Amino acid sequence: MKNLNILNLVCIAFLAGFISIQSTFAAGPLTNNAETLNKIISEKIIVPQDEFKKCCEGTADVIFVVDEQGKIDVKKVLSNDGVFAERVKEQFSKIDCKEVRFPYNQHFRIKLTVTLI
Repeated sequence: MKNLNILNLVCIAFLAGFISIQSTFAAGPLTNNAETLNKIISEKIIVPQDEFKKCCEGTADVIFVVDEQGKIDVKKVLSNDGVFAERVKEQFSKIDCKEVRFPYNQHFRIKLTVTLI
């Protein structure tokens, strides 16, 4: 009986320790990734000069995830102009985010506006 009580106490202590260790992983979420991702995208989106000459303007909502290799996987592009949406999707697929770690399967949404000034 005494051995059973000690075994129960050890199991409870082990379980409590395991839970406390696991809870520390969630205590520090990746908070600066959205800001870092916004910076990476704004630096790496390139609008070619010939597009400016064609007056390529538009607004698009881009919904995407970043995979394990740091590549952007565009899930959906919402825009009134289909050609503009395809060009935005093409530009996003070229962006490389290997230097930043992202949570698995986290969806991001960015509103992108290109306007001639």
